[in-house]
Amino acid sequence: MEKATVESHYKNCSKGNLVICCIVPVGAGPYKVQELKGGDAVLVRNAYYWDSANTKAEKIIFSFITELEDAANQMVEGNIDIIDE
Repeated sequence: MEKATVESHYKNCSKGNLVICCIVPVGAGPYKVQELKGGDAVLVRNAYYWDSANTKAEKIIFSFITELEDAANQMVEGNIDIIDE
């Protein structure tokens, strides 16, 4: 990726906000970004990853919940699996 492209995207980012800064995600890992919307990042299995046969989950959704109590309630309701501060 050209330096000017990266710089133009990062100029418009809020400091520390990965969802906004991942406008043009780059990588070759087991998952690829399908959607960035609001406070969620949706990753899907990358079929072209060298070890894709061992990539078990088809989709991973990261929800950025700012209030710990809200996250705990979501876990009790079965909507999320992991909470990390």
